[in-house]
Amino acid sequence: MKSSLAVGAFVREAFLEHKATFVPGEPRDLMDSMCEEIAATTDPTSSFYKEEGGIIHSFHRIQNEPRPYLLYISPEASAIKSLEDLFLGGAETVSFVTRSHLFSRV
Repeated sequence: MKSSLAVGAFVREAFLEHKATFVPGEPRDLMDSMCEEIAATTDPTSSFYKEEGGIIHSFHRIQNEPRPYLLYISPEASAIKSLEDLFLGGAETVSFVTRSHLFSRV
């Protein structure tokens, strides 16, 4: 949990730095491409659309009954979460493969 919060802070800081320094039409990496997509999107149903972002339909329980609710996610928050997932997923894969390889040799 502590490490995922640290990764989240790292990714958030890196994304905001990329947002401040990216040059449209000259993406350096995935973060720049996401910044460019946020700036260029005109489709109001896109999760990259302006400041509104996407809507996540979800459920929570009140007295054991599921109740629907809408959760609005800004484009920045959506991009940052996607980047966090990629980073943490890659780290978990490397960790799993390393452990599997080490323990298969015992």
